[in-house]
Amino acid sequence: MKAVRLICFLALLFLPSTLFAQEDEISLDSLNLILDNDSISTDTMDVYVPKEEYDDDLIYVHPTSHIIVPISINVPTLEKRVNEAFTGLLYEDNDLKDDGLELKAWKAKDFKFRMVDDTLIYTVPIKIWANKEFDLGITTTVREINAEIEAEFATSMQLTPDWKIKSSTQLVNYKWTRRPTIKVLGQDVSVGFITDILIKRNKALITSQLDNAISENLQLPKYVEELWNDLHNPIPVSTYGYNAWISTQPDKISCTPIRGLNNKINTTVQIDTKVKVFVGKEPRKSFQKFLPKLNIQEELGDSLDLRFLADLPYTMMDSIASSFLVGETFGEGRKQIKVDSIAFYPGGDKLVIALQVSGFINGKLYLEGVPYFDSEKVEIRIRDVDYTVKSKNVLVKIVNLFYKKGMKRMIEEKMVISLKDEFFLLKDIGNSALFDSEMIPGVKMNGRIDRIDVHGIFTGKHSLNVDLEVVGALHVNME
Repeated sequence: MKAVRLICFLALLFLPSTLFAQEDEISLDSLNLILDNDSISTDTMDVYVPKEEYDDDLIYVHPTSHIIVPISINVPTLEKRVNEAFTGLLYEDNDLKDDGLELKAWKAKDFKFRMVDDTLIYTVPIKIWANKEFDLGITTTVREINAEIEAEFATSMQLTPDWKIKSSTQLVNYKWTRRPTIKVLGQDVSVGFITDILIKRNKALITSQLDNAISENLQLPKYVEELWNDLHNPIPVSTYGYNAWISTQPDKISCTPIRGLNNKINTTVQIDTKVKVFVGKEPRKSFQKFLPKLNIQEELGDSLDLRFLADLPYTMMDSIASSFLVGETFGEGRKQIKVDSIAFYPGGDKLVIALQVSGFINGKLYLEGVPYFDSEKVEIRIRDVDYTVKSKNVLVKIVNLFYKKGMKRMIEEKMVISLKDEFFLLKDIGNSALFDSEMIPGVKMNGRIDRIDVHGIFTGKHSLNVDLEVVGALHVNME
């Protein structure tokens, strides 16, 4: 009986493939008659193994990515820091003999700042104490004077090509808030001249001190240089347990003029760079370039636009598929098979899925599928999972009858690489140093990713190559 089954089975193997052009040309009863109580080894059958094919001539020209970073510095924050830098005595002259005047000036209250266009305007309350010697003819008298004024200054700011802030402070006006008068020989004597003397003697000193205080606390060049240097270091991210790295090669930097809006000092920086994504060991730091000369642009965009080729290793895809497919059984009763392992490899414009199975069939089964991008769900998926049309033998008929429907459904439904929820581009990069970091104390950079597009999917030797574009936003804020 077994010999008869074997003869029938071998006859089926050598029948012309045209007899199996349709699945219903061989009935389930016929197959059961041939294969009843037997197991099949793929080693003894004419199994078509799809050839490993990939485009090793693929040349990907990395488009330039634009990292656009609006930078905002809160005027109240700058006000607080300058006030901390200016405390106590601003000016002191203790020599009465040279001009008959001793003079001291203190900061009376905190400075008040506001930003108008590219000019920082602020009031400086000053408390004045003076000893003034008056000539009475036959004698002299010294009178003590106390007063307060509010001086208004305006500081205009410009960025120089070497990334320095050039500030120019001018005295706009001043007024008395506590105007004293004194009597000498019964006559009221105005002391407004004291303020004139104070301003005349110390205008340059006070404005230079204010310029220095503003420049020290408005460290825009430091923020930009920090960002520029950080972009030369690989940024670690991870995906499905694999180490991944973003590597950038910044080349050019532009900046808008400093402007005031909503009580903030604003500018926008654009860095043009090439971006690569590596999976595996950490890549080398890109060649460090010095911060280039500033290129001033009146207007820049407001969005982050990264374009790069991401590698999805086949080993990573094996791991994802193994999580839901290995150990699964297909078929019923004695016709069951179990998936023991799975491996992907390139098959031209398709992916080959090699399944190691055991049970009724022992050995390898080969399926093929087409990788594609689901733009609505933002996922890489596989469709059209099937045997290649070149596999027209009894084994294919058996798989089609017992197993293919379940395998096809499971792979097409569950083999998902989510770029939105799980894959590093939107999860871990969004939480990485590029998007959420404290550059220096009090200066934070954060961001978001708004959209991801796939411009093409290519099979490489070791990985699926995905041409990605990521659009989002970054922002640096001085708190």
